[in-house]
Amino acid sequence: MYKNISQKQIRKDNARKVLQLLIKSDSLTRKDIAEKSGVSPSTVTQIITPLIEQGIVIEIKEGESTGGRKPIFIQFNKNYGRIAIVDISDMGTSVYLFDLKGNQLSAEYLIKGKVKIQTLYDTVIRCVKKKSDTENQIVTIGLVVQDGLYRGTDTIMVELGKDYAPMSLEAAISTSLKIKTSKVSSKNFSLEYYINKEKERNDNYCFISMTNRVSIGIVIEGKKIDIAGKRTLDITDIINDKNFNSKVILTLEKTRGVHTTDYKLEDQKDMFIIGLARIINNVHTLFSISEIMLLGDGEKLNNEMVEMLSDILPEDINIRRTKSESKDSLRLYVQALVEKLIPDFIEHAHI
Repeated sequence: MYKNISQKQIRKDNARKVLQLLIKSDSLTRKDIAEKSGVSPSTVTQIITPLIEQGIVIEIKEGESTGGRKPIFIQFNKNYGRIAIVDISDMGTSVYLFDLKGNQLSAEYLIKGKVKIQTLYDTVIRCVKKKSDTENQIVTIGLVVQDGLYRGTDTIMVELGKDYAPMSLEAAISTSLKIKTSKVSSKNFSLEYYINKEKERNDNYCFISMTNRVSIGIVIEGKKIDIAGKRTLDITDIINDKNFNSKVILTLEKTRGVHTTDYKLEDQKDMFIIGLARIINNVHTLFSISEIMLLGDGEKLNNEMVEMLSDILPEDINIRRTKSESKDSLRLYVQALVEKLIPDFIEHAHI
């Protein structure tokens, strides 16, 4: 009996080694897998065959023959399922869809600002169900939640038969959708991450993050300040709204205790850049910032935009474009979630 259990465990351990190797590689032959994993060629074949039958790994092409049968390259199937990452903060909630190789496939902004936990739960459930109907099967969900956002109020009442049971947000989502759900803190996925990277600095500077939303954070003498009671301020809707823009400037003035002068700009084609420059210039007037760190990539931030800002803003403001690492961090989180799915892959293949 113990011998059978031991052999079964050995098979699972070998299968885990093979899958870990394939997940981290582009494509490999059976011979490559055996050499790199330390698993015998015959055992590799025994593991690969059911994984192929279940579609977890796929054969993609033939290699060059070295005298015998042509080797076949094998690849982990990134489309076997999808991973949904729900990013939750006081600025809003977004859902990102990734394949199993960590490639982002889509992003959807769901909710603006902080809402009641029940509303958040209902919205996420509807969104994931909709995506499950139109996309490949979602195999796991990761929640990235801002520190302290729902502290003490993160309980959901979930219907279980005729009764209701209190559950955490991740447990409620997992129970309702029957999809594994886990939660991590957002501290490595927010502006705080970049501030910690710059912690040796003792000057005044600000971060502007450009992803689905545009937000600003201000650091004075190495310490982050609150704007209207928030660590970061969402400026997406106010960049092109002069009236709302004025209210934000007034808030900044009250924070600093001084007044700004109206910032006049030449006629420019890109109103987004004009609105952003107006806000940056007033922040500079109030706080004497020496540098703007622009975080992001894609359509929201490109070299042309950076050049336009440089032409508009005062010369004493240094503009530094930093590739957004939040997406890279989310990708690392996805990779960690895929690693946790390996036992499920092994079970699905009946290894």
